[in-house]
Formats: sequence, structure tokens, C-alpha cells
Amino acid sequence: MTTLSVPSNVVGVELPGGKKYDADKNGKVVIDDPKAEKWALKSSAAGMGLVSRPTFSFDKPGSASNICVNCSFRGFTWQTTCPKCNDKMTAPEEEQ
Repeated sequence: MTTLSVPSNVVGVELPGGKKYDADKNGKVVIDDPKAEKWALKSSAAGMGLVSRPTFSFDKPGSASNICVNCSFRGFTWQTTCPKCNDKMTAPEEEQ
């Protein structure tokens, strides 16, 4: 079973086979079929960033972290290169 995140104004995900998965009020879609999950993550909506897997952080809120200039990935303070897109990561103070 996989949980995907969609924007708050999206009511669900429809896959090419016609199967529809509804989102809850928090924008979460639960898909229990691995094949359907694969289709959802490779869809054009996922390519535009509308459908994604939720991310979890075990970091304390407000703790120091670096942010990717290109894709906004949040990483550790010791990371200078983004592991997702290989772009530069900076501290939030440097960003502004």
C-alpha cells in the first residue's frame, strides 16, 4: 500500500485504465496496487510535480539545514551538493 500526496484542490487520481483513487481532505491518495502506483508516479501529473510521495523528516523543526537552489530539496548542513539534481545547496540565510 502506497500513499501519494496531491495538491489540496485535487480530488483524486485517475489512471489510464480508468481506475480512480479519491484523495482525503489532507490531499493523500492511498493506492494498494503496485502496478497502479507505478502508473501514478510516471504520469504527466507526477512529471509536473502534482503527484508525489510524501516525505518524512526526523529532523527537529527549526534546526539548521541547507536548501537546494534549483529543486528546493532540504538537506543536512554538511551537504553542499544536492543529491537529487546535483545543484548547489545553501543555508536559508544565504538564499534571501
